[in-house]
Amino acid sequence: MRVRDAIAAILASALMAGCVMAARPKKRSAAARSRTSASPQVRAELEQVTAEAASALALLSFHNTTEHTVRVLRYRIHWNGGELLVRPPALTLSGGATLEAPLRIGPEAGDLDALYAEPLGTRVEVLAVAQL
Repeated sequence: MRVRDAIAAILASALMAGCVMAARPKKRSAAARSRTSASPQVRAELEQVTAEAASALALLSFHNTTEHTVRVLRYRIHWNGGELLVRPPALTLSGGATLEAPLRIGPEAGDLDALYAEPLGTRVEVLAVAQL
């Protein structure tokens, strides 16, 4: 089994186990909202993208550059042929930590062939985080 096939199998099993996103965040108190912001403190990037049936499996990495534990509330992945807004149910990073997270991208998000053709042109923007 090639490494690429092994990674695709791991991503697929993680997705099937429910480790992937799309729930709406719970209502937060005013105090929690005041600790929420767009984030230069969490960097994100696309590590790998593979095709699977009619969708794409992306492996994203998130790095918390602060010493505080944070939860990523929203991020957007944008490529030449489309974009997807994601609200992960539980993406928490302790201070200084890096986490890899799988994401399934369906054809409704845009042109997946453009994503496969130019993965280096893909941007992942962390839009909101909450300090815990």
